[in-house]
Amino acid sequence: MVVVDNTTLKLQIWDTGGQERFRSMVSTFYKGADACVLAFDVTDKDSFESLNYWRKDFLQKVTPTEQNFPMVVLGNKIDLKKREVSKEEATLWCVKKNIAYFEVSAKDDINVVQAFETLSKQALSRYRGTIESYLTDSIKLIPEDEPRKKCC
Repeated sequence: MVVVDNTTLKLQIWDTGGQERFRSMVSTFYKGADACVLAFDVTDKDSFESLNYWRKDFLQKVTPTEQNFPMVVLGNKIDLKKREVSKEEATLWCVKKNIAYFEVSAKDDINVVQAFETLSKQALSRYRGTIESYLTDSIKLIPEDEPRKKCC
């Protein structure tokens, strides 16, 4: 549960796994998603390099397709010493894609709450924008002041 702008949101989080053996089935989890977390291990360069694939895959299959879909990237395991991906490299990748980046440690609970709060704000903002666009595009029926003449 997260509170954003006096609105309580219940987050349902699905971990699809980034391993090759899961690639064929993860797209079923994308449908109906309101936001996306892309995570990689800062001690594993290959997991960072897979971000392009997972982002592209998600954006191709999410409905509706949009490049500014609510998304954050988490560089996990910052509590470990053997780092293979620098903060600068990950930040640069995220800046180019216009995605918020957080260095986190799930083990030590570093920046995890902040990342999900940011993602929740993005998703709520997108949702509110969608609702407003539906309301502004609606048709308003107004009765005529003068009755029409009947004709064939």
